[in-house]
Order: sequence, then structure tokens, then C-alpha cells
Amino acid sequence: MDITKLVQIDNVFTPAVGDYDSYDIRQNSSALFPPEYYMYYLRKEDVMKKIGAQVKYEECPNAPYEQFVKTGDVCIYPTSVLEC
Repeated sequence: MDITKLVQIDNVFTPAVGDYDSYDIRQNSSALFPPEYYMYYLRKEDVMKKIGAQVKYEECPNAPYEQFVKTGDVCIYPTSVLEC
């Protein structure tokens, strides 16, 4: 990882976020975000029809996510620098 990104995280992002959720700063860091009910909501047939979903929503297993993280792909784009 580029040292510049680490400096940005340690010296800018972390102090700015403080005790708030880094994905939704309106929430306290202890809040569960997103709420667990979203999975059930997205699986409702009427919701699926409205959003044009053809298959039921499932969360991504951790194993594929971890493989992407190992490649550094999450660090390529400015919008994901905070996850690096």
C-alpha cells in the first residue's frame, strides 16, 4: 500500500470520523450498518419485482472478498481509499 494512503487514513480520515460509522457518519460507530433486516427486505417478492431483480439477494461470502483485498483492488479507486 502507498504510504500516502496510510498517512491520509491515520491523519485525516480517522480523526475526522471519530466515534461515528465510517460508512454513514450520521450513525454512532456502535450502530449496526446496514441494519440486518435489509437482506429480508431485498428478498421480498414485491421489492424484487419493483427493482427488477431476477434472483434473490445473497451476501457475498467472506472468502471472495478476502481474495480481492489481497490483490489490492480495493485501493485502486479514490472512493475506496478509505478501506485500504
